[in-house]
Amino acid sequence: MTNNSKIRVRQSGFISPVTRRPIFRIEDQQGQVLRRISSARNPDEAVAHYWRSAGSDAKFGVAMPDQPSDASLRRRIAAARTGRVPGTAGRVAMRTHELALPELELPTQPDVNETLPEDIETSAPVRAAPTPKRRVLKPKPQPQAEDLFEPLQPKAAPEAIEPVEAEPTVAEAAQPKADLPEAEAIEPELAPASAVEEPGPEPIHEPEPEPEPEPDMSAPYHLDPQTVLLQQVDHRNLRPNDRTDSYLYHVTNRAEAKVALDNGLVVSAQDPVILTERPGVAYWLSVLAEDFDFILDGPADFVVLRMRRFAVETLLEPDPHASRSAGCACYLLTGGPAQDRQG
Repeated sequence: MTNNSKIRVRQSGFISPVTRRPIFRIEDQQGQVLRRISSARNPDEAVAHYWRSAGSDAKFGVAMPDQPSDASLRRRIAAARTGRVPGTAGRVAMRTHELALPELELPTQPDVNETLPEDIETSAPVRAAPTPKRRVLKPKPQPQAEDLFEPLQPKAAPEAIEPVEAEPTVAEAAQPKADLPEAEAIEPELAPASAVEEPGPEPIHEPEPEPEPEPDMSAPYHLDPQTVLLQQVDHRNLRPNDRTDSYLYHVTNRAEAKVALDNGLVVSAQDPVILTERPGVAYWLSVLAEDFDFILDGPADFVVLRMRRFAVETLLEPDPHASRSAGCACYLLTGGPAQDRQG
């Protein structure tokens, strides 16, 4: 066997859903799959199936396991056609496993017109079966089509309906009619002037309530430091990766922080206070470090104040631009409307 004809068999590890047998792969020396065999039970049968399908069984003398050879197949085909096994003269012909069924005489239906024997007494004469009558379908009368070429006959005009005068009632007949012209008699009598309803007093229109003045958003609002729990915290303990807590933070300088802690915060819509959550403190420290007003006293001049979120929640307005820059939620402490301040 040459190197080109060397093959090897490997089991793929799958089961064929049709034959319920393992699938073998026929590969060459380079590992290329030549064919997949799904009808073999072991590697030897897979090789035999491969060579038989390739037409090399006569060349290499490979026979199919549990399969008849070509000569035996020819003998079986000839025996099936002639009924005798070729090459076995004088032997009994092949017997089939089929058994001949006995011939049974089926009862025939007696003829109605055939006369019965004399020894059989019949209670009634035998009559022929009545033939069914065919139902004759009568065609329905078709409506006659109008002749399109026949001239149209003029239709008679409808008779005019004469108005019927209503009979006068007993009261009208007893009342004498005045000798008035016909035109005046037809007109209905006008009601007396005393029967006309007099207009009632005009309704009193109440003045509409004046609309309430809109709250002045520009008025400053004072926040008590104890009410909002205003405190100073160390900015070195705040990190950008911290989680959001229940406080809001404000970054300012030391002088403004002292005034806020002593007297409180004064906020308005024109001068709001910027508040941020805990992760945004580092961003605002870097922004204020670049501001000229805050670097006069050095980096140590920065102070971070915090206050309770629920205490100023109704006085906040969202700041979308600052929120996108800081990477967390930022708000403007404007004081809110006047009705919110009173509540």
